[in-house]
Amino acid sequence: MDVCQAYSILVKNNGEYAYTGRFKVKHLGKKNGNIDAQKMAEFKKLIADIDWKSLQSAYDQPGQGSQSKQMKYQSESVLKTITYSQFEPQELRHLENFINTLIDQDDF
Repeated sequence: MDVCQAYSILVKNNGEYAYTGRFKVKHLGKKNGNIDAQKMAEFKKLIADIDWKSLQSAYDQPGQGSQSKQMKYQSESVLKTITYSQFEPQELRHLENFINTLIDQDDF
């Protein structure tokens, strides 16, 4: 559709990240680094505010597969993969918006 961003990011609990920007993002290609302490604290708060166990594994509507997003979360007690398009819970939307703001910064 030529309008959707395409990227993946893995963030570890200690702030290390591995990012790959594929399409319509500020930073294309692979990048590794560390999220600063203040931003990591915000990130952890957003993650802690989500009841991962209660989330469904899919929030897609038929016919929206080409615009689907996927978020994976892993902790000691939870392993969750969630596929969604535009009807995700508000908590996931806040987390995604934070990530998008993070990767759009010049110093990312």
